[in-house]
Amino acid sequence: MYLDLRTVNVEKTVHNVDKFVDNIKINRFLTWINLIRQ
Repeated sequence: MYLDLRTVNVEKTVHNVDKFVDNIKINRFLTWINLIRQ
């Protein structure tokens, strides 16, 4: 049971990191577009 909980937590952490990275990529992309449009 303890191991299962740890596995779940690791998966959640990895998922959150992926979302965080995606957000950074999206923000960079939007910033890049805004710079080009100026």
